[in-house]
Amino acid sequence: MAKRTLIITLGLLLSFWSCGYHLRGTGSSLPPHIQRISIPTFKNLTTRYQLDVKLTRKVIEEMIARGKVEVTSET
Repeated sequence: MAKRTLIITLGLLLSFWSCGYHLRGTGSSLPPHIQRISIPTFKNLTTRYQLDVKLTRKVIEEMIARGKVEVTSET
């Protein structure tokens, strides 16, 4: 019975390790030569008031928090 429990436990551990989970921000999907970006205001095609402004602000805040590129106001 102990051998069966050990095999099940090891199987579960191996499946958790192989699921591909990784922490946010461990890599960059941008090419290394890109150092500054400009994020235009999103278009709001919904009926939600100022969704475009709120979404744009949150994306800019996230890019600044990650610190991988400088966010500029140039378009």
